[in-house]
Amino acid sequence: MALSKCILDIGEEIERKSGAKVNFSRGTTRPTKKWIAESEMSKMKAIHLRTAEETKNGSVMMLQQFNPSALLKDAGEIHCRIPGCSSTTHRLKSSRPSEKIKQDLFVCDTHRARLTSALSKRCAQENVTVNGFQHDDFCGYTNLIGELDKAFTYIVKKSYC
Repeated sequence: MALSKCILDIGEEIERKSGAKVNFSRGTTRPTKKWIAESEMSKMKAIHLRTAEETKNGSVMMLQQFNPSALLKDAGEIHCRIPGCSSTTHRLKSSRPSEKIKQDLFVCDTHRARLTSALSKRCAQENVTVNGFQHDDFCGYTNLIGELDKAFTYIVKKSYC
């Protein structure tokens, strides 16, 4: 999958501002991905995202991907993530075991509009210009996780030296 120019620019900016030499454009920080099927999730007591050793040595991480709505008690409906909101949406179910459904955490239209407005106001306060993004601009956004992780590890190590 090719990264969008937007994502490449963000990665390079993180690299520049953090001082970490992680070579984002060459893919050295891109995490690998492992899908956890719902049938496997039901057998797990916990989903370990990363070990302490992986954090210390700064290795590229494995992203554990799964359908977060599978963890909810009410299997038929997903409730809006804003406390006190009663809006729901139907939970998607896979038609076959190999089908991967990752239904993101639900925020209703009303709260999505409020969050967008609040974010836009905050960007304006910080002189961050955000306009005209398309869905394709975010191709490869999960690759920034590795970039942010490497930058964080670098900054923490630098501050203790």
